[in-house]
Amino acid sequence: MKIISDRHEDLMAKFGAIIACGILDAGGCNMTISLQTRTGNANMVAAVGLLVFQNFWFWYPLTNFLSLAFSPTCIIALNKDLQMPKMQFRSNAKPSTFAYPPPLQVEKEKKKEKVETAILSITAKHRKKQQLLSARSCPKDDAAKSKEEKMEEPAFSLLNNPARVMRAQQRVLSLPEGSRYYMLKPINQVIQVLFYLAPTFIYDL
Repeated sequence: MKIISDRHEDLMAKFGAIIACGILDAGGCNMTISLQTRTGNANMVAAVGLLVFQNFWFWYPLTNFLSLAFSPTCIIALNKDLQMPKMQFRSNAKPSTFAYPPPLQVEKEKKKEKVETAILSITAKHRKKQQLLSARSCPKDDAAKSKEEKMEEPAFSLLNNPARVMRAQQRVLSLPEGSRYYMLKPINQVIQVLFYLAPTFIYDL
């Protein structure tokens, strides 16, 4: 963001930074560049789109071809009637592993503080006393903060249908224990068809 907002930065550097931010935020951080299909085969459309995009330095409109290489990072479970039931997936990884990246923040300009011309010795002693008193009271606050920091992050997370699932996250994704559904195919597709174990019950949509 600093390069983009800097007026004195080179135009090509600003252009590259804008493209980089666009790739990171593609689809609201819900898309990724992939040259393979979900089954592992080569995606020729994505390969051609990325190849043409690499020549954007020659002609700027070629940057639009990058969208051909994007693929959604999601999973949608449907039943046999193509309805989306209310269910959950279990991700056997810490939530922070596949969490959204933190938003970019623009650096704020620091305000210039006024310099004090002279400080009396009495006021200096008074400030030292206040610092000592605050230092004695700080350990309690630090202890409370340390307890909060010591709270361990859960080893898994439950994702509601539909869910944001990265390509690497598919390896640790499964259905929770006691689920009334099971997958007809491995979890490697955006659209997953589920089979209901108890057909006499009503679907919870």
